Amino acid sequence: SQARNEVGRMSTIALTMLRDTEHAIQKNDKTKMDKISEYEETLDGFRNEIIDFLDKLQQKSVSQKALTTIEGLRHVTHALEEIGDTAVKLMKITFKMLDKKQDLSKTARKELNEMFDAVNKFASVTFKAFYTNRIQTEEELAIEDEIDKYHKQFRKNHIKRLNKGLCNVEIGIHFVDILNY
Repeated sequence: SQARNEVGRMSTIALTMLRDTEHAIQKNDKTKMDKISEYEETLDGFRNEIIDFLDKLQQKSVSQKALTTIEGLRHVTHALEEIGDTAVKLMKITFKMLDKKQDLSKTARKELNEMFDAVNKFASVTFKAFYTNRIQTEEELAIEDEIDKYHKQFRKNHIKRLNKGLCNVEIGIHFVDILNY
């Protein structure tokens, strides 16, 4: 359907935003900031159009199967818009760090790289499963557990670095903020 295709386009933009955000954080690069904001506006426009279309469609007499599909599309549309919001928040943190000439340690960067890899992988397989209308495999769903494991482990690692004096408190707050998003 047209709505599913538009959600597919939305997912491409959201994944691009994640990758651009990762690039900005890893490479201390402000150049992606304007593009992230443009992408966010595009996602908001898609969301509004898709939700309006789904609302109109739902008001018609549709089957239970169609209602289930509509709710799925609505859920995914909302999730994609949240990814865009998160990318903007992460870019703002990155912008603050760059303005203050703050830099993450190599270890923190490595950990964030692992986290971003897992998040990108999970988002990609999730949206591919949605777009192809198939249920995710156990292996694909296990990626979410891996992300949770990374989050817990990297927070612990950060606290250890902080206690050993290997990490600046302010930069550490930014690191934890990034992890929490």
